[in-house]
Amino acid sequence: MARASLLLLSLSPLLISANEPPLPSRSTAKIDPKTILVLFGTRHGNRNPERFVNEPSRKWGKEGELELTSIGKRQAYGLGKEIRAFVGPFIDSNYIPSQSKFYSSSANRCQMTLQSAVAGIYVPNDWADWNKKRLDNWSPVPYTIDDPLLRMYSVKGCVESDQAWDPISKDTLPDLKELVERSKPLLNYMKEKDGRDATISNAADIADNIINMDFYNATYPDWLANPTLSGYTATTIKKAFLSFAENHMNRCASYKPCRNMMGGLWADHIIKSLDAAAAGTPKTPRLIGYASHTEVTLAVMLILGIQKSELTTSAGFVIELRNNSVPPHVRVLQHDPNPIDAHVIYPAHLVPELSSKSDTNGWMPLSALKEFVARSSFSDWESQCGIDRCSIQAAAQTAAQPNSALSAATAANCQYSDSLSSIECNQLIDTLECSHPHTQSYCARSCFCSGKSIPPPQLNSQSISVSQLGGSPSVISQSGGSPSVVASVPLSYQTFPDGYTASFYNIGK
Repeated sequence: MARASLLLLSLSPLLISANEPPLPSRSTAKIDPKTILVLFGTRHGNRNPERFVNEPSRKWGKEGELELTSIGKRQAYGLGKEIRAFVGPFIDSNYIPSQSKFYSSSANRCQMTLQSAVAGIYVPNDWADWNKKRLDNWSPVPYTIDDPLLRMYSVKGCVESDQAWDPISKDTLPDLKELVERSKPLLNYMKEKDGRDATISNAADIADNIINMDFYNATYPDWLANPTLSGYTATTIKKAFLSFAENHMNRCASYKPCRNMMGGLWADHIIKSLDAAAAGTPKTPRLIGYASHTEVTLAVMLILGIQKSELTTSAGFVIELRNNSVPPHVRVLQHDPNPIDAHVIYPAHLVPELSSKSDTNGWMPLSALKEFVARSSFSDWESQCGIDRCSIQAAAQTAAQPNSALSAATAANCQYSDSLSSIECNQLIDTLECSHPHTQSYCARSCFCSGKSIPPPQLNSQSISVSQLGGSPSVISQSGGSPSVVASVPLSYQTFPDGYTASFYNIGK
C-alpha cells in the first residue's frame, strides 16, 4: 500500500494540517556523538476495530477486538530496528538493565507493540543468545506497566479525566455537534445497516474496519460495497467513513483540558529524565522507551511543541539529549512507519517558539523545552485526577484489615501529606528498596502520613525509627492485636519488600 493511502486511512476530517511537511523516504537524523540520553514514544501499531462489521466470510481479525494485528507487530518491529540503527553502539547490542528502561500502558496492544519494538532493538548475541536453535534473534526484555503515565483515561477514580473526555465522547463541543448534524444521513445509514448507534465514535470504528479490510484484501459487507444511500457510491462512502478515523482521539489531543490530562504526567516524566541525565544522576538509563495510545501520544507530542494533528499507527517522537555544552541541549525528532516494515526518523516540525530557539540541526537549550512543557505538565497525578489519597488509603487499609476502630483512626489521622521533601521521600524509598515511577506521590500516600522530618540515619531495612517525629500522634499502628494511634508507620496498599507484613511496618521508638 502506498504511503499516501495509508495516511488517508488515519486522518481526521477536522484536524488535517496542510502545513505538516511530507514524510521523508528514509531517516534523515543521525545520533550526535555527544548524546547521553535518547527517549522514544510511540502509538501502538495497527489494531483490530472495537467491533467487527457483520461479514460472515471474515478471515482477518482473529486476534480479537482491539488487539494488535500482524501489521501492527511488523510496524513496531520496524520502529525497533530503526531505533537500533539510530542509537548504534550508544547502547549495548544486548539488553543491559542499567542502560535501558521501557514503559507501556496496560493495554495488550501497547504491551505487544513495545515488545515487538524492543525485539527490533535487541538481537541477542554471545552471552545473551540463550536459545540459538529456535529463538536466535529474540530475548525477553522487562518493562513497566504504568497507566497514570500512559493511559490516564483508564485510571480508576480519575474524575478529571472523565470530565475532560465528556464533551468529546458526548459530541457536545461545537465542532463535533456540527459534524454530527452534517453527517446524520450517513450515521443513520450505518445504524440501519450495521446496528450501531449513530455516533462519531461508531463511524470511526467502521473506519477501523475499512482500514484493516484494505490491509488484508478482505471483502466489504454489501452495504458498503453496494451502498443504497442516496448520493453515495462505493468509493465515496468509503472515503466518508475513513474521514472519521481517530476523530475523537485527535480531538482530545487538540482540546486543551483533555490534552493536558492525557499527556501532562508523561511530559513531566520526560523532562525529569532529561534533567537527571543532564545532572549526571547515577543509574540514569541511556535509552527510555514508551508505548501508549493515539490521544496520549499525540497529546504529549503537542505538549513537547511538535506541530502535529494526527498520528498513524506506530508513529511518535524521539528526543535526544547531549551534554557537551553549558547549558545542555536537546533535539526533538519524529518517527513514522513507511508504511509497514520500514520506519523513518526525521526532525520534528516544531512550534515557532521552539523552532526559533533551535539551531540548523534542531538543537535547543534544554531550559527552553522545559519552560514550554511546564505550562501543561504535572507530577502529582492523583491531585490532577481529583483523587482523595487518604480516602483511597483508608479504604485499602480497611480492606487489608477490617476493623472499625482502625478505620476510624486512619480516616481521622491520615491527613493530606505532601509535606515530605523529595529528598526525604527518595531516601525512604531507597531504604525500603522500593521502585516506583512516581516516587513523590507514592511516598505521600504510602510511606508516611507525617509532616515531620525523618532522620535518615535511623532508617533501616527491618524497622523505622520515628523517635524524633515528636508532636501528636499522626499515623496508625498495631500492638498486640489491638489498633492504636501512635507515631509510627502507616499501612499501604502497595507491595513492599520481603520482611514486611502486608499491612504494617515494625516500629522502632
